[in-house]
Amino acid sequence: MNNLFNNYDSENDEKLDKKFKYNYQVIKNVYPQVSELPEDEVREIIRKYYDATGTHEDSMQAVMDYIHEKEPEWKRLYFKDEEQSQQDLSDPFRELKEAIINFEDTPDYPYIDKVGNITTCVGNLDEDFEEFASHPWRIRDTGRLATRQEKWMAYQNLLAAKKPNYRAYYYKDKTNLSIPMDYCKQLLDEGIKSRDSELRKGIPNYDKMSQNMKNALLETHYTSNILPWPHLKDGARGLDQEYLCGELERDTTGRPDLVERNAWAKEQCLKGYFIK
Repeated sequence: MNNLFNNYDSENDEKLDKKFKYNYQVIKNVYPQVSELPEDEVREIIRKYYDATGTHEDSMQAVMDYIHEKEPEWKRLYFKDEEQSQQDLSDPFRELKEAIINFEDTPDYPYIDKVGNITTCVGNLDEDFEEFASHPWRIRDTGRLATRQEKWMAYQNLLAAKKPNYRAYYYKDKTNLSIPMDYCKQLLDEGIKSRDSELRKGIPNYDKMSQNMKNALLETHYTSNILPWPHLKDGARGLDQEYLCGELERDTTGRPDLVERNAWAKEQCLKGYFIK
């Protein structure tokens, strides 16, 4: 199989192979595009295999039925055709969005993040019920728009189910709500543009940074408010790239998920440059 020679299609392919091993290889043999999916989606495919009763063939049929059902959604969110690839070339935040989606995953259900915030789509924090209720939540089985009362019940169920440092998947069955993936992409676009505007106003020489460097600051700002960080501002003000990049490190105490994100942000920052 593919991994015998470490001939991976991408970094994500390698990551999934190391995470799920033989289970992933079995799925990839029948559906190669699985290498383009985020971890939670692959986990759900594997779950379908083990939830099925009967022979191996029965389990694989359950997997293929599930893939057939989900593929239109995956194509919109994860798979790029040639036209979409051309559109991406004009989007300076494309690489950043892909990284954030990979780090955050994109559940179509509401969940609580690792620090206890009710969250929608790609790490979008809902500060209160009104913000939560503003999203176009639908009832998962029927697809109809949820009423305000149904959103309120779901919100309360999430609060009651809160567990520290649990992955998003834990909350999938805590409510019966789902949300359109196109809306999640729109929400991510708006979130990045909003943060880009904040950094443009609050970080010295932000407009003199290359896109890689901006991406590094934006990804860090997505999880942490970097505007009050004085040493980071000193590095930006002095056009000191090495100093600036070193100041992007977030505290990982109790947040092992930030280790990989810190490494990505620093790599992006050091690949960039100041435009002088």
